[in-house]
Amino acid sequence: MTDVSTPHYSIATMQDDWDLIDALRGGTQGMRQAGKRYLPQRKLEVDQDYKCRLAVATLFPAFTETVQSMVGRVFAKQTVVDEGKTPEWIRNEVLPNIDLQGRNLHVFCYDWFREAFEYGLSHVLIDSPPAEGVRTVADQKAKGVRPYAVKISPRNIIGWRTNSKGELVQLRVRFCVEREEGEFGVGTVEQVRVYTMAGNGTVVVTYEKSGEKWVELTDSRATLPLKRIPLVTYYTGRVGYMLARPPLRELAYLNAKHWAMQSSNDGLVDTASVPILCVIGVQDGDDIVIGAKHAVKLPVGGDMKYVEHSGAAIGAGREALRELKAEMREAGAKLLRTNDVAKNELQAGEEAARENSDLGQMTRAFEDAVADMLDLIAEWRGETEGGAVKLQPNLDADLAPVDSMGIVTNLRDAAILSDETAFNEAKRRGLIDESLTWAEEQERIAAQPPPAVAPAPVVKKPPAAAA
Repeated sequence: MTDVSTPHYSIATMQDDWDLIDALRGGTQGMRQAGKRYLPQRKLEVDQDYKCRLAVATLFPAFTETVQSMVGRVFAKQTVVDEGKTPEWIRNEVLPNIDLQGRNLHVFCYDWFREAFEYGLSHVLIDSPPAEGVRTVADQKAKGVRPYAVKISPRNIIGWRTNSKGELVQLRVRFCVEREEGEFGVGTVEQVRVYTMAGNGTVVVTYEKSGEKWVELTDSRATLPLKRIPLVTYYTGRVGYMLARPPLRELAYLNAKHWAMQSSNDGLVDTASVPILCVIGVQDGDDIVIGAKHAVKLPVGGDMKYVEHSGAAIGAGREALRELKAEMREAGAKLLRTNDVAKNELQAGEEAARENSDLGQMTRAFEDAVADMLDLIAEWRGETEGGAVKLQPNLDADLAPVDSMGIVTNLRDAAILSDETAFNEAKRRGLIDESLTWAEEQERIAAQPPPAVAPAPVVKKPPAAAA
């Protein structure tokens, strides 16, 4: 039997991917908590040995570092708000604290994009705080009540319905609400909020669990002055409506594979580091004392020696781990590569080619999602245009700018590149302050005192040979 908390059947198709992403986001601790799911127990491995192996396993954070790097590229510079299109009240009242939690537009968008980049999609719900006596748009303006954005994790979307046009007509969202307990305590209560299109407005009803049943909260029913459900969904790996695949899913599985292989190789090194004492010719029951002040008496033909691992398996394991790291780097770098599609003359330039990469396409789609969010904010006050933003990403495919700068320097030294080109390349890689210009730098160089010249070494002549 279904109730308001019953999840949409499609959510199960994304669950495994999300579980792995959650574990990797949690780092070493998250992977350890996942236990046997990503670090299987060997067939003959006793429970205590497995617990010890799991307790010392460490994660190489390829997934989280790649996410940090790629999202950092998208938000390399401050988000630019189009002042000509964005209403003044949104710029001044909303964007400096867009979520009423102290985050401005740039920081909020960073978090929104990052979650979508990790899970394949993420949502933003536009809400407005309840205020007594506020019933019209004019009341909102008079009392300074303004809408705000709430980032919704894909895990908190329980279900949805669409009409024949593909428009969202019902949405169920899970919330966790804090409530005071006693004089100092704070507890949490799970609620489900249901948004339903009804005529020219959106009806919102909140349910809370009471025992085994979900009941509608008294006075929770409200009608929003919106002609659509105020949800914006941003996809980075869309496969259907409300369905997505994480763009770094393959990297995530490679990272989980590395986690298991690293643990196995560590165990092999630990075993091989302890040589095995082999005694030949001694009968069972004979006591042998090993120590610096003890001697061992062996029978004729007997022998005693240490048997050590050859290290071949350890070397093979380390090589496999190195190859796996290279595969993970390759999986992350693919997002910056230009897609092989037909290009017109306008797309032939270097910048356009970068924007044609997967990460570039995600960036452009995100600008559209933010514009949709701003439009929803404007609709709360009866306006249709909320504005637009422009991201300033760094989509350069160079993943090692410091290393590649060495090549640029060599080309400059060989007179293949000019000093100015080398200067611009260093600035493009973020190695020097972006505000510097070549003309200003030339003036500074000219004003510098000449470099000190080291005195020539004194060469002593050998004494003349005696006549």
